[in-house]
Amino acid sequence: MLGEIVISYCATNIGDAILKAVRDRYNPIVTSAAKTTAEQLKQKYGNGFEDIWGSQNFIEMLPSLGSTELDTAIESTYQGKWDIEEARVAQAISNKLSENMPQLKTYALEFVQCFLSNLTHLLKEKDHNALTKRLFVRQEEIGIMVQETHKSTRKILEMFPIFQASLQKIDSFISDIDLKDKLTLSERKRCEEVLKRCDLLISRYQFNEAREAAFEIKEVVHRIAELKVLGRFYNTLAQIESYGGNKSSPEALDYLNRAAEYLPDNAVIKTNIGVHYYAAGEINRAREILSSFSPDKKGASNYYNLEGLICVSEKNLTGAETSFRRAIENDETHWEARFNLGRTLAELEKLLEAETVFSNLHEAHPQFLPAYTGLCNVFFELSTREVYGSEQEKRYLETARKWISDCLQVLKVLKIDERYIINDIGNILGNLGAVEAALGNISEAQRHLLRSISLVPSRQDPHYNLALIYHKLEQFDKATSELEEAVKLGRNDEMTETNLAAMYLAMFNQSRNIEYLQKALNLSKELVDKNGCSLALNNLCMVYFMMKEEYKVKEVCENVLAKNPTCLQALSELALYYDRTDNAAEAITIRARILEFDPDDFDTNYALGSKHYEAQEWDKAIPLLIKCIKPSPLSSNLLPNIYIMLARCHKAMEDDIKPFDVLQAGLKRYPENIELKKEVSRLAEVSPERSPRLFVPKKPS
Repeated sequence: MLGEIVISYCATNIGDAILKAVRDRYNPIVTSAAKTTAEQLKQKYGNGFEDIWGSQNFIEMLPSLGSTELDTAIESTYQGKWDIEEARVAQAISNKLSENMPQLKTYALEFVQCFLSNLTHLLKEKDHNALTKRLFVRQEEIGIMVQETHKSTRKILEMFPIFQASLQKIDSFISDIDLKDKLTLSERKRCEEVLKRCDLLISRYQFNEAREAAFEIKEVVHRIAELKVLGRFYNTLAQIESYGGNKSSPEALDYLNRAAEYLPDNAVIKTNIGVHYYAAGEINRAREILSSFSPDKKGASNYYNLEGLICVSEKNLTGAETSFRRAIENDETHWEARFNLGRTLAELEKLLEAETVFSNLHEAHPQFLPAYTGLCNVFFELSTREVYGSEQEKRYLETARKWISDCLQVLKVLKIDERYIINDIGNILGNLGAVEAALGNISEAQRHLLRSISLVPSRQDPHYNLALIYHKLEQFDKATSELEEAVKLGRNDEMTETNLAAMYLAMFNQSRNIEYLQKALNLSKELVDKNGCSLALNNLCMVYFMMKEEYKVKEVCENVLAKNPTCLQALSELALYYDRTDNAAEAITIRARILEFDPDDFDTNYALGSKHYEAQEWDKAIPLLIKCIKPSPLSSNLLPNIYIMLARCHKAMEDDIKPFDVLQAGLKRYPENIELKKEVSRLAEVSPERSPRLFVPKKPS
């Protein structure tokens, strides 16, 4: 860096002005850092300690020690590499300090680290390009005599002993070298260093700083006019726009296309264009770009990462896993490929492998935010495999919450401009809301999900998860609106649309508005026609029962069973049909058949348990009702009544199970349910009604 200053200023014949500029710029910084350090140490160790180390001696001596190391400190700070060099430089200077000031030996390293911290802080506050930004504008004025360069280096050497090593090196190799070529080489080196620094700033989410650094060299890049530098420059600008805003932003694509004009065969740039189209949802265009070239060694990791993303979009998770692993084999520091591998393993239900991938990623790059959300999702998924309300389930959920909370702390520490990570924050808060809901913290969950939606209204999952909360709170109108929004945004899987049909039924029960019943009928019929044996069959049959068209229940169930004889939904609804038509024997036969296929089937256990409850056969009702409240992907508003029935059974039996404990378990799951609250104080008669139910998602987002 100093070599560039000397050569460039000599080349423009500024002469003594540069010496004054350098002296004015660097001497005060070094001296100020030493003075600040002396004051800090004086405050820490007291006035008495000043007699031992002598603040003035420290100030005067420290800048003259370790000239090579201080030069490294200044240069590496400007290149964004100080984190790598800090420990080595501090140790080298402290060794020299101990030799010259033995009384400081015990404290030397601490003092030097403090000094270097102050120095680099001051350096970062200065515009380090202020001395050099004018130097590359006038190449026609580079005919300065070589001896002027030698003269200038000797003058600076007299004034700045800290730059001794760099200046002697410059003085030794400059002879009759063409200064024009040297200037171009210096410019190219500067551009390469700035672009490397931009990469580092991007990885730290410092997009403003990266953009400023890049635009400072824009004129230099075009003056050099080397294709490699131009392509690299515009690819960097594209990454800044992509990561600093939206990966599918038009600005990012414009920069990528310009980069491709300069480097049309560059695999990295081609892959980045493919990633852009993938992020924009143009999968076919991404696939076309990927198939148009073979990756070289340098671009292989990006190539296989994009290949994996396309496999994910095609539901080819095994192929995606293979591609992501190949990407990592080519570059272990490809953080996105490692995250994508973990996410794919989780989708393949290889949760322990996914946890290992995310944990290793977090350890290698603790500032990479998706690693935290990946770990949250893994532990959330693990919690769904445990017994509801168990200690292990709670531990998994609390671990999931811890990872998301840690992620929020990282955001505070990094002090990232929120506008650059709105999507990340929305995702984080969406996950946190889902976890809090699973832990029973409904108000907290609602707050986080609403905040997530306000930041990124286009995300589907927070709307869906908020709908589940509103359903639990029996606010069916809000639940319906959120589900409709989730579907509008593209969440049109069977479970979501089935839940929406269930909410239309709930709204009909609440308002008696026939439009809701018609919506439930149309959507449920469409889903059954499309999927046959599906969860929507329950809603469709419920509509037929409400419309007094029981014969249609028998008809649709028999049609489904003709294609799928083990369809539990069809068998369950057919049993209910025989109940309604007073054919109890046939209903019992069908339910026995259901329990052969699935001993834990909710509807069957509920139906048989209810019959035994109504017949006051408490001992027969209890085991069936217990099966209904075991862990299940089903969340039904029948469940509060089941807890009430179960509590009454235990009260009637006068066994070891306390009715109050049963009701408390129900309130933990449904804290806002009015009937459960009433039953805690009085075990009143509550007639369970069959109502629409929702299906809980397996993942927080």
